[in-house]
Amino acid sequence: MLKRTIFSLYVAATLVACGNDQPADTSNAKPVSADQNTTSSSMSELKSKALQEDDIYGRVSNSLGTLQREYEATVNQPPNVGETGVYVDDKLNIVIKNEKGGDTYETIFNMKDLSAEDGGLSLIADKLPGEFPGLRIQVLEGREGVKKYKNHQLIAEERALEIYMPHRENIERIVPAIVAALNVAHGKN
Repeated sequence: MLKRTIFSLYVAATLVACGNDQPADTSNAKPVSADQNTTSSSMSELKSKALQEDDIYGRVSNSLGTLQREYEATVNQPPNVGETGVYVDDKLNIVIKNEKGGDTYETIFNMKDLSAEDGGLSLIADKLPGEFPGLRIQVLEGREGVKKYKNHQLIAEERALEIYMPHRENIERIVPAIVAALNVAHGKN
């Protein structure tokens, strides 16, 4: 609870410091839960935990829980290295926050600004030693880009979201969840 309050204050301070550099107000962003209890024994218990079809925020947040789990499972492993959290608000603004080496890195984007069309998502191969597997999702034409911050300072705005993981298996687990979140955000599921 304290961590969530601190993050909310942090996001508010970032908004004040950055002015118009933010794509949207992310002060309502909540941490994505990595908890997934799949040991439910009764159908009524499963139904009580089911998300409603019109709960876009809940469904996107639930899908991004897979990404959060992979970040937690790979903490202190390259290329992500630090403690990484995934946050989402009710407008589907996403913040991926990574704290490593005394620095704070943030990637901020809106799920609706990413392409859900065929060809919008591609895999990044790790062909050479020292490279890491990943995925790339293109930003839709005319939409806000993916903003990258280091210690609250805007350092880049990119036309694609790139996520890297230590192993291909990590990417294999997050791709279906990311595709599901994109489809829900764009009203395709």
